[in-house]
Amino acid sequence: MAKNKIKKKPGPKNKGGRPPIMTDDTIKKLEEVFALGGSDSEACFYANISKQTLYNYQKEHPEFVDRKEALKEKPILKARQTVVKALDDPKDAQWLLERKRKEEFSLRQEVTGPEGELLSPIKIEIVNGNKSNNSVPEKLEQQKENSGESGVNKEF
Repeated sequence: MAKNKIKKKPGPKNKGGRPPIMTDDTIKKLEEVFALGGSDSEACFYANISKQTLYNYQKEHPEFVDRKEALKEKPILKARQTVVKALDDPKDAQWLLERKRKEEFSLRQEVTGPEGELLSPIKIEIVNGNKSNNSVPEKLEQQKENSGESGVNKEF
């Protein structure tokens, strides 16, 4: 008695094993977060993958790194556009100039010592709840004398 064997049509082979984690849906979720300026950690959390999975994917697909970096710049560009559109308001224009052209428009003044050096700190001592008997200029003079300096400029 001969048995009839059923022949299967050739088709895609089932590779078996674990299904891929980086699906089109996962990549879409990552890109959504990156487009908001999100970090790798935030994107991985949203896409429900580990950071190592993302880094492995980036290693295998270096073009994705470029896409990720470009997406992360999107919010910055949008913010720039918003600021530029708001420049019709003088307050907004002044705000931008104070930050972009500090030398000319900043309200803040920096005080430095000679030649742009940092100012020397002074020490005020409180004795029994009162300031020391010596005045601040006298204390400064004492500190200079102790360090070998004096109030007179010496040139050699």
